[in-house]
Amino acid sequence: MQPKKLMLLAVIALIAVGIVVELNTQTTSPEQSTPDKLFPNLMDKLNDVDNIEVTNNSEKFTVQFASEQWGLAEKQGYPVKEENVRNVLLGVASLAILEPKTQKPENYAKLGVQDVTEENSDSTLLTLKQGDTVVSSLIVGYDRIARSDNTLREIYVRKPDEAQSWAVEGLLNLEKTSKDWLEKIIINVEGNRIREAVISENGAELVRIFKQQPSDNDYQMANLPEKAMISSSYSINQIAHFLANLNMEDVSVSDSLGAEVVGREIVFTAYDGLQVTLNLVKQNDVYYAKFAAAYVEPTAVEVVEGQEAPSLKSPVEVQQEVAELNEKLASWVYELPRYKANYLFKQPTDLYKIEEEESPIATGSSEQPIFSLEDALSNLSTNTQPQPELPSLQEILGNTAQ
Repeated sequence: MQPKKLMLLAVIALIAVGIVVELNTQTTSPEQSTPDKLFPNLMDKLNDVDNIEVTNNSEKFTVQFASEQWGLAEKQGYPVKEENVRNVLLGVASLAILEPKTQKPENYAKLGVQDVTEENSDSTLLTLKQGDTVVSSLIVGYDRIARSDNTLREIYVRKPDEAQSWAVEGLLNLEKTSKDWLEKIIINVEGNRIREAVISENGAELVRIFKQQPSDNDYQMANLPEKAMISSSYSINQIAHFLANLNMEDVSVSDSLGAEVVGREIVFTAYDGLQVTLNLVKQNDVYYAKFAAAYVEPTAVEVVEGQEAPSLKSPVEVQQEVAELNEKLASWVYELPRYKANYLFKQPTDLYKIEEEESPIATGSSEQPIFSLEDALSNLSTNTQPQPELPSLQEILGNTAQ
């Protein structure tokens, strides 16, 4: 059996042993008994499972073990989170029966255990296989917090070839969409490793940011216009730290992004010689990217007096990292989160501002402003325009009396 599968199943076995030990050490009264398992012999067969099929009313997908790793068949075997595989295999094998529920098909929808093919069905069909042979299969319905243990769930289930439905207890963390199974982290290059990042378009350099010392807090922007200053150090730093725990939205197999699409090339160079080139295009407000890694002779880092020399990876370590990255990334096109990719599509003028000269008033100049409060008061006191004469109170009263 393949090494990676052995490692995963060894973890499952250890967890299973832990569950058994915990159950055996709990104090039970003579009246209490251990609940029956929904699949009594499944724990012994988990080593044989190499396919996990998930079907609901929106999609059907298969997680399979091939080429020494668990991957999504519909994505040409792209790696999935092994945690999801463990959760499903161990979760199904550990389900304990609480009580029988309805056998009437007209009541299945109340529990969410109707066939997945029915209109507006909320159920999920989960099938574990060895090759083409079904090891176990169940329809997973609604669930709620278990009354006996708030760390577990009470789940309504039904075996697809049986009329009887069940309330079971356990912890079945089943992701119901294929995207949620995918290993989302594309690459992780810590931000403090990056010495320089250059953004180009059509072969012309647009933005170059850099940091002289790894210990510097912020990156600088090269070739700023006269009297220009960086608008936001945060935005500049986000560009440099782009490869740190970079996640994807989706992935597909492709050798290129398409020559007809104009995009940007971003080259990240680390202090230790790692260089990652990212080709990025934007189509219909969606960002697609391809990655390539290389090793370049690192530029010597000048050690500032009083500071320790930075700890860098050796050339051998970096070259090994390059080989692993290219093996992992070369065949794929990744859809990147919009909020992240937006930083790489900023215009240079979005990253800096021109410092304006201060007005004479602000600088305390001896020149008077065009208009002041003193001028207003003076104008009022010297106004010689004739004003209309108002009638006296006596005249007003006399007119009334008439």
